[in-house]
Amino acid sequence: MKRFTEFDFGLTWIMDFFHQDWSDYAASAAAAVQNQLVDELDPNRVLSLRRDAQLLLDKLTSDTIEILWRTGSSAEYFFRSDSCSTVESGSEWLATIIRICDSWLSGRDVPELSGADTEDGYDLTEEVLAEIQVAGYLESKVRSALTDCVRYCTPDLGFRILLKMVALHCRGSVLSSAQYARFEQIGSALHYGQFVVEAVHYQVTSD
Repeated sequence: MKRFTEFDFGLTWIMDFFHQDWSDYAASAAAAVQNQLVDELDPNRVLSLRRDAQLLLDKLTSDTIEILWRTGSSAEYFFRSDSCSTVESGSEWLATIIRICDSWLSGRDVPELSGADTEDGYDLTEEVLAEIQVAGYLESKVRSALTDCVRYCTPDLGFRILLKMVALHCRGSVLSSAQYARFEQIGSALHYGQFVVEAVHYQVTSD
């Protein structure tokens, strides 16, 4: 089975657009998301984004959502009162994303996600949790938030957010070849495309 794309998807896909200067290209956080949901976009991109956002909104506290968003993107000051995001809380932000997705999907005859695109990876729970536990480059509160994401949402979503954090917060090459091989095994079991786990390959140390 294969997912609909060889690249990242869902909430972790949209995180990539919230780099440090994202506000130079959008008047608000909502506008930044809307800018990516163009008319010709593959509907599966919108469906997977909505699915991730709904999972987090339903299962995690607003504070936990904020930790995951800030650490998984480059928008460190996203939820500050003086931020140009105009978003006050993690729960509000995910509800906003869901509304944007629903607006895009409205009036379109779009089939539901199915097959590999709904693989949550529950049988990989312990493997993903083990990778979080050894991620010493992340603060304990971040590892705790990731653990909650894996346990209460899905191992798939927790692992994808972990990959974002590896890319953003590892300083220098810190992944061993063995760790990266485990990442590849998890990604393969989750039917990820070629470029999801490969995005952190540059962090692998030379053995």
